Amino acid sequence: MNSKVYKFAALLLVAAVAFSACAPKEAASTTSGDKIKVAVVVKAVTSDYWKLVGAGVDQAMVDDPTIEAEFLGPNEETDIEGQIRIIEAQISAKVDALAVAPSQADQLAPTLQKAVDAGIPVVLIDTNIDTFEAKSAFVGTDNRLGGTMAGEFIAGKLQSGDEVAIIRGAAGDPVHNLREEGATEALEAAGL
Repeated sequence: MNSKVYKFAALLLVAAVAFSACAPKEAASTTSGDKIKVAVVVKAVTSDYWKLVGAGVDQAMVDDPTIEAEFLGPNEETDIEGQIRIIEAQISAKVDALAVAPSQADQLAPTLQKAVDAGIPVVLIDTNIDTFEAKSAFVGTDNRLGGTMAGEFIAGKLQSGDEVAIIRGAAGDPVHNLREEGATEALEAAGL
């Protein structure tokens, strides 16, 4: 993906969170004048992928000056406790909305519920938590399909019988699990 796509995705994300914050039933009073304060909490601020998302968030604020977004996250995707602490701090700061890319759904859901209970809309990004019904929205991709497409692309470059290694992200992360499942299925179907 090129940087324009990331910027567009980030603008869409921030807009979705902003609209969630302004929904009549869950209307939030803004904490910074006329601006809607949004905390975007990702899995890790040090990875190249999430840095591009952060650049998109910055661009979204330029494109829509009514939004004030803060881009936050731990240094490592495996720092679940760090991500929870960051979200709890944003709940205490009474942000108008949260956009969160959860690292571990089962551990993060209770904290996200605290946000909703405090009147803060939550939009999940990148990784959905199917059992977290209190979310306002999910913005993400079909990761299994993405893995399948990658597997099919690789299969088109190789011959049946070739060996392929899959290098993936953190164990237990549903996004990585789905991508790996899709890729493995496509690769095995091609005889790899």
